[in-house]
Amino acid sequence: MDLVNFARRSRFIRSVFSLPLYGRNRWMGYRQAPAKAVLDRVEGLVASDVRVRVEEFDGEFILGPRSHILRRLLSQGFYEPQLVQLFLSHLTPDRDVVDVGANVGFFSVLAAKRLTTGRVLAAEPTTAAFSRLSQNVTINDVETKVILYNGLVSNEASLATLDIVPGREEYSSMGGIVHPSVAGQAVQTETVQARPLDSLVAENGLRPAVIKVDVEGAEGMVFEGAQQTLRDYRPVVLSEFSRPLLARNGSSPEAIIALFDRCGYDVHNPFDRSASAGAIDFDEIIAIPRPA
Repeated sequence: MDLVNFARRSRFIRSVFSLPLYGRNRWMGYRQAPAKAVLDRVEGLVASDVRVRVEEFDGEFILGPRSHILRRLLSQGFYEPQLVQLFLSHLTPDRDVVDVGANVGFFSVLAAKRLTTGRVLAAEPTTAAFSRLSQNVTINDVETKVILYNGLVSNEASLATLDIVPGREEYSSMGGIVHPSVAGQAVQTETVQARPLDSLVAENGLRPAVIKVDVEGAEGMVFEGAQQTLRDYRPVVLSEFSRPLLARNGSSPEAIIALFDRCGYDVHNPFDRSASAGAIDFDEIIAIPRPA
């Protein structure tokens, strides 16, 4: 069953999530929120991975039943459409894309379907998400355009310990699980290989035009290990800042902005140019190379 399309067709679920926010919050009390109860029941009843079509990513994808990405698709019917349009606007068909923290491969598959001679490097460290990423690349028939890397992207080659919420690998982090959406949930660890992006780019002969990074607070280490790539190929970078998550890994928005400045980049909030990047605790950012 395509659960996302079911949610889109369900009059009850649509009615709950189309209420004005204030009214919806009042109507959906903490203990008696009917839509949340439906989503919880789906999570409890579905015993294995599900395959869903996600229109804005132009593909079909295997997701785990506990994934909060699946919950968002079921409740809203879409996933990050603004970010998708921003991402697509910076693709260059004959240049490459790097997807750091690819998870199950939404952006990797989307990019691979839009590129002509360009390729995608999809990096995902967790065992479960990497397995789904690999399946999704095959399902969407883009194996020849996607280079899969099962490991962390960091500032040095090493072994690293990754904290994981089983079934919700999208929150995996090197600095402990601190995201409020999974606070107090059981955590497991995996030991994974870590490599700098510069070495991965050189090894695979890539010329990235876009780098997307979603690594739950490890962004500082990713960019420290990507400075040669930034200087040589001048890719546009899409990422996010979470001040609390960055702090757990010894970094900050200010430190990352300073690194980009040294590499000849300007950093903005792509959805609000009047706001300074990193001015709030959670923020999307775009780093654009300054003209030579």
